[in-house]
Amino acid sequence: ASVKEKLPRNVCHPVYVRRHKHKRQPKPIKHKLSPRPDLKRAVVRASHSFSNNGNYTVSFSATDNDGATTTSVIAVTVSNEGPSITSLSVPNGDEGQTLQFEGTAIDAGNDTLSYSWDFGDGSVPSAGPSVSHAYDDDGNYLVTLLVTDEDNATATATASAVIANLAPQLSAVDGPSVGDEGEALVFTATASDPGPTDDGSLLFTWDFGDGSTTE
Repeated sequence: ASVKEKLPRNVCHPVYVRRHKHKRQPKPIKHKLSPRPDLKRAVVRASHSFSNNGNYTVSFSATDNDGATTTSVIAVTVSNEGPSITSLSVPNGDEGQTLQFEGTAIDAGNDTLSYSWDFGDGSVPSAGPSVSHAYDDDGNYLVTLLVTDEDNATATATASAVIANLAPQLSAVDGPSVGDEGEALVFTATASDPGPTDDGSLLFTWDFGDGSTTE
């Protein structure tokens, strides 16, 4: 026969609770980006002046120790720079006098320059950095120097030439030193003017000292 043991009421039986430890989620790791020590950047600067206008291709190449090369190109358009007149010498003088005119100019592109002089009196222009010219008549004249480079760019400079009048020159006056009253005495004279314009329009007047004159 089995014997059943009666358990008293209100008896507490122990309860075993198994606690599970929860692992915390790891925080995200922030990586700070830093330049690779094996990649070095170099800034290279260069300056250059082009001696003439035109279209140019500028290339830059970088080569490493293993011979690998990278090349980049830039298209550059260089415009023409006109000449500049640095000096102008315009003298004053007298009509008929041969005067010397001089001018100098520079060009950024070292172009061959041409010089043209306008003397302001309607004469044919003269060419060259140093020229000579004589004015036929007195007056104030505006002299213009025009300088042109190989690309037809120009520069101009002006100055005034003051030309003075000169009196006519008598080269010979001849006639008798004695005579009789009523006798026709012949007198001759030769004159010229340094100014070619005046030379053809000289007015000759004789005064015989007795109150009579003739032209």
